[in-house]
Amino acid sequence: MLDGDGALLMHMGSLPVIAHHAATNYIHIVINNGSHESVGGQPTEGFFADCCGIAKASGYKKTVSIASEAELEEWLSNGLTTSETQFVEIRTSRQSRPDLGRPTGNPGDWKMISCRH
Repeated sequence: MLDGDGALLMHMGSLPVIAHHAATNYIHIVINNGSHESVGGQPTEGFFADCCGIAKASGYKKTVSIASEAELEEWLSNGLTTSETQFVEIRTSRQSRPDLGRPTGNPGDWKMISCRH
C-alpha cells in the first residue's frame, strides 16, 4: 500500500485494522513530505508525528524510517525480503513538480454540484 502522510494522519484508525488483517508479507509505505501536497501543499504534522511508533503500537511487526538515499537503497536491497507485516516511512522534501494537477474552483461550488447528483 502506498500512502502520503496527510492520508495516514487523517485515517489513523485504519492502521490497527491493516496490521491485524494483512498478509504477513504486506508492506505499507508512507511518503512523508509534511504536507497535503496533492491538494495545495497545506502543511501536516507528518514530520512531528512518530509515524513508525504509531504503526508499531497498531500492530505492525516491523517499522522502518528512511530519511536518506542511502537508507532507501539499503531498504530496497534487504527490506523487500521480510515475511513480516511492514510499515515504511520515507521522509522527503516538500518540493513538487510545477505541473502537478490540483483541484480548482471553490469548495462551496463543489458541494452544490455534488448535491444535485
